[in-house]
Amino acid sequence: MNNELMPLQELIKLIIHNTKIKICIDCQSNILSLDNMELEYNNTIHYNEVCNYAKTTRKGLRLCLKCKGLTTQKAISLNRPFWGICPWGVTEYIVPVIQNSNILCIIYVGNICANSEVTKKCMNRAANVTGVNKNITDKISSMDMAETHELYESIGEAIKSYILLMYSKSEKKPHKKIHWVVRAFLSYADTFYNTDIKIGDISGMYNINAKYAGRLFKKEVGISFCEYLNNRRIEEAKRILIEKNMSIGEVAFECGYNNITYFNRVFKNITGLSPGEYRKRNINDRYITGV
Repeated sequence: MNNELMPLQELIKLIIHNTKIKICIDCQSNILSLDNMELEYNNTIHYNEVCNYAKTTRKGLRLCLKCKGLTTQKAISLNRPFWGICPWGVTEYIVPVIQNSNILCIIYVGNICANSEVTKKCMNRAANVTGVNKNITDKISSMDMAETHELYESIGEAIKSYILLMYSKSEKKPHKKIHWVVRAFLSYADTFYNTDIKIGDISGMYNINAKYAGRLFKKEVGISFCEYLNNRRIEEAKRILIEKNMSIGEVAFECGYNNITYFNRVFKNITGLSPGEYRKRNINDRYITGV
């Protein structure tokens, strides 16, 4: 790999510095496993204040993931850049990256508000359907207010050109053997562990059979998606139990469990202790050691 080329992550940070623009690169191959092309999780999924708020209910999450899946299909079908607006009124410039008829990834230049009134109406309508709090309209101020399309189109094309340049100079050998689909599943699980996310929701985005995705995930990670998700949730629960003065029920809800009995059972299966016992033991240990 040509060491004179800066890492893709650094280029993205440089481009969006001091803006509210968000860049998401949705991998459709192992390209993001190549030298200097690995990205932080918040640049591989739609991660911003509006999108995260929209995913706070089961229906909101499914609506967002379904929209992402349809957009992916359109990008692959059109094989050219296009503008889109999601049900929440977020505008994006979508750029498929193609090499020798193979799609490598899809670039989303987003978090754009083309018209605040239109966006507000979209948010209220989507909130009515999904049960998401209508306070989501307060998040409009976190969006980039578009004046013209040219800037976003230039950003999308610049990143596309840079990706193709890096790809042409790479050895095409990913550092990590993990499948790109599994990487996507891990990113979503690590980010949205506190929502009612299921393997079928994510596999639908990539038009992959859920059972196949589940087998692939277990083969490469060593445990099922459900087990991984529970482990991620319980790790967060352990932190909250020690650091925050929240009831067991509040901790369960905060970590994505709507059933306290189930949360207690999963917690004990993983840690060997009930949530209450874990809190008592660790708080006492911290008091004794002075940590």
